[in-house]
Amino acid sequence: MIKQLLIGLLGIGCLFFVIALVVHQPVERSSLEELSEVDEIINRNLSDLRELVVSSRETQVVVDSLFTRKDHRLTVQSGFPSTAYHIRLAEELRRKGLNISGKRTFPSRELILYITYENTLVRKITIQYQ
Repeated sequence: MIKQLLIGLLGIGCLFFVIALVVHQPVERSSLEELSEVDEIINRNLSDLRELVVSSRETQVVVDSLFTRKDHRLTVQSGFPSTAYHIRLAEELRRKGLNISGKRTFPSRELILYITYENTLVRKITIQYQ
């Protein structure tokens, strides 16, 4: 009796998961069409925090004859929420197929965010606290 009940519950569970897999629609990613979209995402996520940014500088780094990368350098006040900025940026960038990773350096209190697309570093954001 118990054996049959367990087999029945397992069967119902398997049926439930098969239905869930069939019905589930994967989240569609919009593809990255131009690298300028990355700059738009960076600036849009930074717009709410502009009052905490002391200075902002953008430089072009020539990687090779075919590719030039932009590096962003921000000097910010001590109240700048770098972790929250990193998380919000990551959520939006992932929808475009980009990855972001960060590296915090001490004692300089610098956060470097690396944005990659198809295993290529496309942007670097350095956040330096005042």
